[in-house]
Amino acid sequence: MDRDLVEVELDETLPGRAPRRSRVPLAAAVGILAVVAVVLQGSGHTPAPDPPAPTETSAPTRLAGATIAPSLAEPWQVLWEVPGTVLDVGDTVLASTPDGTGVVGLAADGRAAFGPAAVGTLCSPSGRGVVCLPGPDGERVVRAISGTGSEVTFTPDGVPQAWWVQDGDVVTVAKDGETLVVQRWTPPGRRGVSWTYRSSDPVVAPASYPFSVEHSDTWVRVGGTHSVTVDLLTGREIPDASAASPARATLPKALLGLNDRSVPGLAVISDGDTVLVDGRWHYPAPAHLIVGGMILVGSGSLAAYDVASGMLRWETAGSGAFSDGALIGLVESGTRTDLVARDPEYGDILWTVPLPDCAVYRGITSAGAVLDGCGRVLLVGPGGDDLTSRAPGPG
Repeated sequence: MDRDLVEVELDETLPGRAPRRSRVPLAAAVGILAVVAVVLQGSGHTPAPDPPAPTETSAPTRLAGATIAPSLAEPWQVLWEVPGTVLDVGDTVLASTPDGTGVVGLAADGRAAFGPAAVGTLCSPSGRGVVCLPGPDGERVVRAISGTGSEVTFTPDGVPQAWWVQDGDVVTVAKDGETLVVQRWTPPGRRGVSWTYRSSDPVVAPASYPFSVEHSDTWVRVGGTHSVTVDLLTGREIPDASAASPARATLPKALLGLNDRSVPGLAVISDGDTVLVDGRWHYPAPAHLIVGGMILVGSGSLAAYDVASGMLRWETAGSGAFSDGALIGLVESGTRTDLVARDPEYGDILWTVPLPDCAVYRGITSAGAVLDGCGRVLLVGPGGDDLTSRAPGPG
């Protein structure tokens, strides 16, 4: 075809007739297009604008399922530390007071957001809060304290002989006259059912000592003039321990760790002991996160597997893992304890920061990683902030 000729299609607008193609001089074609453009403009039609050019971004895919760590691009440092022991990590860090009792809520800068509360009682994690049990000589009131410091109390029936925290709930065994009373109390905001069991016959223990109490995760057996076994899930009396309902912790549940969605539609479930990925790969539980097509699993020994092939890529000894969406942070415990940033695919170390040998990872916040360390609570995060200059904690 002649370089100065172009092929154009003319619509004759006659019914039943196909459009006619003609070869016209290039200059004439340009003129035709110019006339068409003028006509369209005059008739109120505006040609569609060119689509915007695609833009490149280096921002990591947003993680889902849990708190995203601050950037791991540069080495972290200890931002603050206070006396106590970590009880729960959420928007507020819940920790014991220096003597190991009660609870105080710590804000991102290490200052007390609330508390101390329930001082003199022993507190245990319960969902996004704690439950605090009375001491042997204290008032018989159980306190549930949320991450915001709000408090709800529960007073067991009768005179308590034993009490403990079971999966975040409180179980009490008490005498009410000659009647045995066993109660399970689920604090507000937690999934579960509160119940009360009362023996139909008197269950009496000699006045010189309390009931004999044995329990597991699924049943409690109380001995007095005769023995009674109660199912801890339903609150019903059962013939023996073998008739107890399965423990809640053994029921399959969805992975709640971080997931950058690098493998769309990935199905991950855990029975508490193992992790099943896509119905094909079995790994030791728990599953910590999925980043860059890698799944990080295990306790004590942390291992990264390629989700697509199931192959082990790298492993290390450690007590926890978190991610900013691009890199993985770990508290590693080999010959010493370090905070380490690694590439998720190959495990290459980008930087290492030494920590106290007793440091144990407890959770991640928007400010950094929360650690237990020899009776102290530590926050480790990116530097350059004035957090290090603030007076932390409740003393």
